Amino acid sequence: MSCQNYRVIELQNNNIGAVAINGFMPLGRVTRRISTTTGSGVPFEISTSGADTVQITNKGYYNVLYSASLTVEAAGTVQVALIANGVELYNVTESAAGAGAVNLTLSKVVRVFANCAANSTNCPVDLQIQLKGSAITGGTSTLRVDSCVNG
Repeated sequence: MSCQNYRVIELQNNNIGAVAINGFMPLGRVTRRISTTTGSGVPFEISTSGADTVQITNKGYYNVLYSASLTVEAAGTVQVALIANGVELYNVTESAAGAGAVNLTLSKVVRVFANCAANSTNCPVDLQIQLKGSAITGGTSTLRVDSCVNG
């Protein structure tokens, strides 16, 4: 089966800067945005290049991949969590032995339901990456959200 409606958005941040515990990670600039549909069929919205939120505006299954190399000043636990409409869906944790870089990769499939009479707030979904554990002083990251819809 071939993919009739492939969609992807990729954001890259080469200079994250300091982020406090429970802060949202700045996602950087859009480096790829592909959708085989146009107009209202484009499923991704992002307000600015410094934004911390990607909004998914169409129902479907989305593969979310966040990869980061984050700098800490001391030993401790670094955790990033995938947040959808304010609810934590998944998190990953790495331990830092001391000051330096910590590499984290978060991968999760997110399902966005269509709105219905029982719940008219299923869609859109705001995706964010939240820092937990230890604060960071900088780093780099890539966020990619993609989906393939057939039919």
